[in-house]
This record gives sequence, C-alpha cells and structure tokens, in this order.
Amino acid sequence: MKQALKILLFYFFLLQIIAPLVIGFLSFIYALIIKITTGVYDNNLPEATILLSGQYLGMALITLYLWRKGYFNSSQMTEGHVKASNYLLSVLMMLAGIWMLNVFTNYTQWIPDLLEDKYDIIFGSWTGILCVAVVAPIVEELVFRGAITRILLKTYSPWKGILISAAIFGLFHINPAQIIPAFLMGIVFAWVYYKTDNIIPCCVMHILNNSIAVYITKNYSEIETLDDFLSVGVIFASALVAGIIFALCWKAIDRKTKAIDWQKTTLNEETNILQN
Repeated sequence: MKQALKILLFYFFLLQIIAPLVIGFLSFIYALIIKITTGVYDNNLPEATILLSGQYLGMALITLYLWRKGYFNSSQMTEGHVKASNYLLSVLMMLAGIWMLNVFTNYTQWIPDLLEDKYDIIFGSWTGILCVAVVAPIVEELVFRGAITRILLKTYSPWKGILISAAIFGLFHINPAQIIPAFLMGIVFAWVYYKTDNIIPCCVMHILNNSIAVYITKNYSEIETLDDFLSVGVIFASALVAGIIFALCWKAIDRKTKAIDWQKTTLNEETNILQN
C-alpha cells in the first residue's frame, strides 16, 4: 500500500506541480530570448499550449520513472496471455458500461463539473484530442493498473485490491463530476487486469471510453442530457439491455480466464523493484 501511494503522489506531483512549473519557466526563457533578439517582451503563450505541454511532460516523466523502477518488463506488464475473444468481450463490456454511465450521469447533472472549461480548451487542437483520447489512457493504465493495482493485488485479497485501486483512480480525477464514473470504470479496468495479468485490454477499453467521450463532446456539444432526444422509457430500457450485455461479457471473461495467484510474487520481480 505504501509503494502504491508513493507512485500515486509522485504522479500527481509531477503532473500538477513539477511539469507546469517547468513549462512556465521555459515559456519565460523563450519570451526572454525573444525580448533580447527583437526588443519585444511577450510571455503570453496560448493557454492550451501551456496546459498541454505540462500534461505531456508530466506523463513522460512518470513513464520514465516507472521504466526506471522496473515496471515495464514483460513479466509485469503483458505476460498474461489474452485470447482474441477476450478483447472483443472487453470492448463489448466497455460499450455497455459506457452507456450505463451515460444514463447515470444523465441524472446526476447536479454534481459540479469543475473542468468543463479546461476540456473546452484542450479539445480545441488535435494534440489535445490525442492527449485525452490516446496518450492519457495509456499512461494512466501504466500507472494505475500496471503499477498501483499490481502492488495492491499482491498485498490484499483480489476484491479488496480492486476496490482500493478503483477508489484511488476515482479520487485522482479530483473533479466531482468524474470521481464516481472513474471509480466505477476503475473497478472494471482493475478486474480485467486481475483476470488477465495484462494491461493491453485495459488500454483498449480506456482509449475506447475516452475517444467516445471526446467525439460526443466535439460533435454533440449542444446536447446536455439524454432526455433531449430520448424518452425516459427508452433510456431505462436501453440501460437494462446494456446491463445484461455487461453482465454476460463479465461472466464470459471470468469463465475464459484462469485464476492467477497474485499473492505469489516471483523473486526476480521483487529483486528488480528493490534494486531500482
């Protein structure tokens, strides 16, 4: 648990403090160079440029940290053998889960969304879309499943480790409107990782979720709730169907994967982490 919290706090510190400070300092140096060469001082870089640069730098630094700590070797990241059918089941389960979450958030509009303006800025460029839809999901899976969840599964019983991991993932998002959905998705991601010992299916699901969210935000920003184009009956009927599909996919993945003894840590893995 201590090692998991250390990684979490370090990632938060890098993403929210160190990276923004570095980008701010570099932007100042850049403005100073322009002042020296042209005589004009302009330190007003676009907010999106500063914001995205900080995000990319923070994610690059935590990826480097995890690599240096030995979390990228094959026995820890992708050793689990995942059948092609499990990828399909994971995608179907995620699609069903996304719809159920949409129904949930449709009736929790009262929860404040503190980052709505921030995402409007980020989605204004292709680098921002790439960050949210692809890069961030991959890095978050490396951090929260490949490192934190792995540590928790080796420390606690499976479901205790999964729930703690999901709670950490939800709280990390800070934004009240995202905490509960992120917690629920964190349960799914952590469970799939627990069953497969492989972060690739988790990355696929996470990218799918974020990509759909970006697409809807970019193309249907005028629609605030599902009630704007669906009746209450259709909404709940579709949620029920999605729930059945989700449960069937969950059961199928559970049946197709072998039980993994996460409490049994190999000597090589322990030695590798301690040495780093």
